[in-house]
Amino acid sequence: MSDLSRIPHEAVVVGRSGRPRAARAGVAVLGLLLVAAVAAVLWPSGTDAPTGDAAAPPAAVADDAPRDGDPVGYVVVEGATVTAVGSDLLDLGVIDSSLRFRVEADAVDLARVLRPGRFQLALGMEEAAAVAVLAAGPAEALVRPTVRVTVVEGLLLADTLTALADALPDVAVADLEAVLAATRAGEDGGLALPDWWPDPTEAAADVEPLEGLLWPETYELFADATAREALQRLVDQTAAEMARVADGDVEVLGATRTRHELLTIASLIERETQFDGERALVGGVIHGRLQDGMRLDIDATLSYAKGDLRAVPLAEDRTRDHPYNTYRIPGLPPGPISGVGRASLAAAADPEVTDLRFYVLAPACDGTHVFARTLSEHNRNVAAFRAARDAGACA
Repeated sequence: MSDLSRIPHEAVVVGRSGRPRAARAGVAVLGLLLVAAVAAVLWPSGTDAPTGDAAAPPAAVADDAPRDGDPVGYVVVEGATVTAVGSDLLDLGVIDSSLRFRVEADAVDLARVLRPGRFQLALGMEEAAAVAVLAAGPAEALVRPTVRVTVVEGLLLADTLTALADALPDVAVADLEAVLAATRAGEDGGLALPDWWPDPTEAAADVEPLEGLLWPETYELFADATAREALQRLVDQTAAEMARVADGDVEVLGATRTRHELLTIASLIERETQFDGERALVGGVIHGRLQDGMRLDIDATLSYAKGDLRAVPLAEDRTRDHPYNTYRIPGLPPGPISGVGRASLAAAADPEVTDLRFYVLAPACDGTHVFARTLSEHNRNVAAFRAARDAGACA
């Protein structure tokens, strides 16, 4: 806790990044009070201050007036920029020029080494000296414990919630689900969605409108993060990853796709192959089938409709009336079927140009696929895989 009892000899101020505006106002008021105090000493009550060219008699400076060299405690908060810190120190009288401060800061790459914490500075410092203090590290670090959580690619939304709840000591799955429920309903306490994400309040009853929203990654999250803070971190990462690929609708192989559609295609690629070397080709097949008006016939969407991406689709699943049954509905499913990785997103945005339209697992049963241009060729590949499987090659 900051000790304010020594003001004005020591002004303890929190940096502007994340601090209330009242802190800066307090410094300004303090300055006015000091000016008033000095004026009261120089010009006794009941007399007029000299005007014009009249010279003021010498007067002693008040003992508690701030002087160069007086200590100033300053707190750099998490995420503070060098520019913001320089502006704060100028306001406090620690330095005389924020421009010179920035020059000195750039010379030692302060932006790279600056750490949050409490620093002991002084009034009237040379800019280089102030930068040196900051670069040396805080006298007292601001420690907010973190936890590491890994969300792997290809997970269902529910599985991602489990991974988060397992890592965060004060957050349960129910807490995370409550935030998602508020988001689906458009209520307070929900998540801030990317502007390209479809309105979840308009989703059909049998569609999960937030599937694929949480980006798979290894995160360092604050251990005391709330459920909403943790989820928003993953949503923001999804927005950032998509921004690297597109800032609007995307033209892929002659067709215009929204960013949500691109993410949906990426999720199909994610679940259809585990090999990065195949992703662009699988993406080319998917885009090609869409362009040709063919149904996608993707087994992974049948597994998603069953609620288990590891479930083996059965013949009856292909006839099931479900919005994610790509054996029955034309075009794309309503949304992603899982979280996606960067490789799948890249393959969806920049697929291989191909006239191949079919693929099936290879008879080697090693997870790779064989591809075909025609249905008859594909049927022969399917027969070869089934023969290998029935012979025990896939055990």
